[in-house]
Parts: sequence; structure tokens; C-alpha cells
Amino acid sequence: MSSCCFVFLIGIFCWIPNATSATISLDSDWSYRWGDSPFDEQGSPLWSQEPFDSPEWQAIDFPSNPPERKGQTNVWYKTSLPHGQWTDPVLYIYSVDLIVQVYLDGLKIYEFGEFDQEGRGAFAGWPWHSISLPEGFEGKPIYFRIFSDYSDIGLWGEVKVMEKPDLILFILSSSLKDRLIFAFCVLIGILAFIFSLFQSHNRTYSYLTLFSLASAGMIIGESQATQLIYNAPMFWRYLAAMSYFTLPIAISGLLYYWLANTSPLFRMLRWIRNTHIVFLVLALVLSLTEIVRLSHFYPAFDALFVVTLISMLVLIVPQHTKLDTTQTLIVCAYAVYSAFLLIDMAVAHGFIAWWRFPVSVGALLFSMTLVVISILHFNQTQKALVELTLSLEQKVIERTEKIQRYALREKERARLLALENKKMRALEQLVEQLHKCTELQEALQLLFKRLPALLKPLPATVRFNSVRDRMLPSALTPQSILSFSIKVDDATDKSYVCAVIEIEESPLVHDDTINAISLFISRAADRLGITLSSIKLQEELQQLSYEDALTGLKNRRFFDELLKRESMIALRQGTPLSVLICDIDHFKQFNDRFGHEAGDMALKSLADCLLTHFRETDISCRYGGEEFVVVMPAASREDAVRRAKQLILDVEKTPIEYLGQSIGTITLSIGIATWPETVDSPSQLLKQADTALYQAKQKGRNRVEHEICL
Repeated sequence: MSSCCFVFLIGIFCWIPNATSATISLDSDWSYRWGDSPFDEQGSPLWSQEPFDSPEWQAIDFPSNPPERKGQTNVWYKTSLPHGQWTDPVLYIYSVDLIVQVYLDGLKIYEFGEFDQEGRGAFAGWPWHSISLPEGFEGKPIYFRIFSDYSDIGLWGEVKVMEKPDLILFILSSSLKDRLIFAFCVLIGILAFIFSLFQSHNRTYSYLTLFSLASAGMIIGESQATQLIYNAPMFWRYLAAMSYFTLPIAISGLLYYWLANTSPLFRMLRWIRNTHIVFLVLALVLSLTEIVRLSHFYPAFDALFVVTLISMLVLIVPQHTKLDTTQTLIVCAYAVYSAFLLIDMAVAHGFIAWWRFPVSVGALLFSMTLVVISILHFNQTQKALVELTLSLEQKVIERTEKIQRYALREKERARLLALENKKMRALEQLVEQLHKCTELQEALQLLFKRLPALLKPLPATVRFNSVRDRMLPSALTPQSILSFSIKVDDATDKSYVCAVIEIEESPLVHDDTINAISLFISRAADRLGITLSSIKLQEELQQLSYEDALTGLKNRRFFDELLKRESMIALRQGTPLSVLICDIDHFKQFNDRFGHEAGDMALKSLADCLLTHFRETDISCRYGGEEFVVVMPAASREDAVRRAKQLILDVEKTPIEYLGQSIGTITLSIGIATWPETVDSPSQLLKQADTALYQAKQKGRNRVEHEICL
């Protein structure tokens, strides 16, 4: 009777209905920026006061682990909050590595962890976050200030905007399985402990008790629902970590107890067990005394855990025949559980794209193995009952999935009809956004993000093409039934297909619906083509005013504006700024010897070297004649000199091709000036670089000069 009540109470505790309200996932349209923002006197970050399309921000699909980290511990992310009808909206984040501040309208609306004056802070756990959004947040940019000295940096898992009640239901429903498995593991651990009391001479059940309770602790410590019960992230993180670190202690101790007397090799299992015990104690003591942060023990343990698994595999596989049926089942169950842990480890370290991997299922499988073993020990007839229960559960799952698929099909049909009258308005909004773009590539990127949503719910495929590729085949693929081309006209009245929309066959969409909406798509393709052609024409006109026609580099007019802008940025942010002036040695003699067309080829060759040699953030311009300048933001004199010397070597080794033949090579003289290392003001950079270039010429050419000799 007491056991029935226990099971009933567990069922009541674990049951919760699923949240049904729609949510908006923020899994695209993010930007990032390495470093930490300065703050004004009111405590508002200056980066949040910049224009939203500031070039300092780089696009990223999801705000996690941007490229080129190079030891950075501070990063900012931003995105625009979505529009919608909200009652009590919150921003839900699955987790953050490691601490975060959130700013909206220049005001801090949320903080997890404590930032010191240097923008750093201590590890505070890995909870989920619910950030209340103020009224009128729709469409506004939201900024995230992140510090992490962990292997990962940024947001992690999921980011959604949803109603607060729906978030609670979502947390409870998404962690329902974990709570059920936790209760099951606790029950198995209690049963194993009871068995160990009756068989004190047999340590098997003692180790199984430790393993089951450690699995339960790891599961409940990482369950999101626990934060609703007791909001203490570090408590739950310590529970999960110490339980996780205990798993190999239990299994290696169990294997040592079974096999130590069969072969001297298996005594290595005691060394593995003791190593993990020492690791557990050190992790607990050093993290509690704040000598080493708890988060830093995870990568070390994962590496040790992999070595442990390989060692046990090498030891046990050749000797598996020495195990009885019960022991073999437990070893196999642990192998499966370990595979789940390894996959979860790969997700945690970014080797596999994030998803809610059910690592608790591995614990469930292990616990169920213990149940099967217990059943085999006490009553073989119970096996049929277990198989019948599993069969019924599978049938229920299949029936539930069939009903869900039918409901989704009906919902999709209704949604298709409801959206049909909104498509034209959505198209007008898209065209309005396209008109704000100044470059065709920017417009195509916007189109790439917005067009698929405009075509829903039709099963459509959009193939994009660069305008430079001239033509994108518009023939139908075997699965498509309709095709529409979006064409772009340039300044020469030449037309290029930049995208093809293909409508595929689908049993979920009726033919009359496809015919009705295909007319809209045809008109939309023509309208988008006219808009893109206008953007293309404006872009070409802009390029004519800022680009050098021969080399394709930016011209002197662009350089003058660029140097002013970068000088102001350098002064404001206190970052170095370097300017290089490059001059081709004896270029007049080269022209006299080979002709001006060959000289043009030499200029183009040097321009290609400049584009490939410097960083993406460095800007190369043709200053005039055979002179070229390079602006290197945030580059010290040492960086600039190193780049310049390598450029001289690369140019000297690059043959000039003219009329299909190599006519030799050219050499460069380069002058460098760097603020604040060699000049007092960025306004003096160009003058001093020119003086340094003159000295390079005077000292024999084909060299770099960066210090002015008075």
C-alpha cells in the first residue's frame, strides 16, 4: 500500500500539461562585437547608443562562440526584439556562458552574476533566464554584455520571446521526462540500497546504489524545473557536477569488485576509481574555496572521462567472457549510458549543434537494466508484464503521433488560407525595407532572410545567385511544378537572374490554392526585380565616385574620408591606427621599357597583392599614380611593419603577366606612421608616412621605413 502511494505522489508531482501558446525564437539576425563597451556618466553603455547598423558589429546566426576569439573574455551581442501582441512578455534564455547584463533603451533590465570594474566576474551557475520586457519593446534593439573565461562564450541553447505563463508551462513540460526519470532513478537507488542491506557481503548493490543516486542527482541538478522550486543556481550546479563526477567512481569500483581476482590487469580499475575520487575531492574543495571556478573542472573531467572509458574498454572487452549474464547486462547498459554522456559532452563543447539531447534517457536505460536484473533474480514471470507495458506505451506513442500529424495538417491548411490576404501587405513592407538598402548584396541578404517567410505556407525553394555570375538556370527541378525568376537590370540594361523561386508538389496543399498564390508570386517577382534593379543602379553610381577604375581599389577621395573617420574612432576608443604609403620603385623606367599597358598590369598586380595580404578590416586605396595607401585600424607599429615587410617579399616574388608572358617583377618602398607610437595626432599620420617613404627611397628603395631620422 505504501509503495502504491509513493508512485501516486510521484505521478502527481511530475504531471503538468504542455504549454500551447506560440513563441517567437530569436535564432537569427544577431550581431556581435568583441571587447567591452565604455559607459557614460549615467552608466549607459556607449555601444548601445550607436546606430544599429554600425559597421563595428558583425553578423552571426546565433549569439554563441563568434570566430576570432583569440583569448577574448568579453563580447557584446545585439538583435531586434520581434513584434507581436503580448500580455506579460518575457525573454527566455536556456543558459549563458558565463555572466550577462541586458540593456534596452540604454537601461539595464537584467543582470546575472556580478561584473567588476574590469568587466569580469565569477562563475554563478548555468540556470535558465526569464527577462521581463517592458511595454513598447517591440522592434527595439536589445544588447547583451557577456563575460566568460570558459571554453564557450555567449548565449547557449534557445532564445525565445513568450508569455510568462507559457514559459512556466514550457519549463515544466520540457523537464517532465527528466523529473520522471529522476524519480525512477531514486526509486531504483532505494531498492538497491535495501538489497545491499540484506546482502552486506556483496558490494554490487552498494555500488549500484551510488550509481543510481548519482544519476538522479545529475538529472535533477540539470533539470530546469528545479529553478522554480529553489532558485539557487550554484546549489543545483554543485549537485549536478558532483553527481556527474561520481559516476565513474561507482562503475569503476563495481568492475574492480567483480574482476580484480580474475586478472592482475583489472587492478588498474582501482587506480581509475581512486583517480576519480581525488578529482571529485579536489573539484569540491578548490571550487568552494574559489581557488578554481567550478566551470573549469568540466573540460578537465570530460577529458579524464574519455580516457577512463577507453581504458575500461581496453580492459573489459578481451575478458568479457569472464562476466556472467547479469554483469554483462550492467556493463552493456553502462556502455550505452556512456555513449549518451559522450554525445551530451559533444553538444556541450560545440562539436555537435545544440539540441535538447535526452541524456537522462541513458540513465533511464541503466536503471531499467537494474530493474530487469532484479526481476530476473526474483521472478522470471514479470518479464512478460514489462514487455506488455513497453508495447502498450509504444502503441500510445504511435497513436499520439498520428493524431498530432493529422492536427498539424489541418492547422497548416487553415493557416494557408488565413495568410493569403496578408501577403500583399507583407510584400509592400519588404519592398520598403529593400529601399533602405544601399548595396545590392545587402538587399539580397535581406531578401534571403525575408523571402522564405513571405512564401509560406507553400512548399517553395529559393535559389539565390550572385549578379556577377550572369545567369542562374531557371529550369524546373524534378520536384518543382512552378518556377519564377527575379531579374536585375544594371546600368548597361543587361538583365541577370539573381533568384529563382520553385514551387514543389505537396499533398498538404491543394492545387487551387497553389494556382491562386502563384499569381501573387509572379507579381512579387516582377516588383522585387524592379526594386533590386534600382538598388543596383544606385550602387554602381556610388562605386563610380569612390573606386579607382583601373585597380578596383578605393580612390583618394574615399581615402580622405576614411582617414578622418578612423582617426576619430581611434581617438575616441584609444586604439592604435597605422598608415602605410607604398610606392613602386623605378615605375617610370618600367613604363618606358615595357609600355603603359604593361605598367597598368603591374598596378593591377600590386592591387591584388594588397587585397589578399592585409586583414579584412584594413583598407587599401590607390592614392595616385604608382602610390598606394593602406589604413590599418587597431594595428600597432609592430603589426604594420611586419605586414609591410612581408608585402615587400610577396610583391618581389610575384611575376607580372603581360600578353601571356612574364615580364619580370617590381619592388616597393614603404613608409609607415602609427598613432600614438610615432605621431602625436592621427592628423599627422599621412605626412609622417610620406616622410618615411621618402627616407626609404633615399636609403636604396625596396625597404620599409617607420622611424623618422632627423
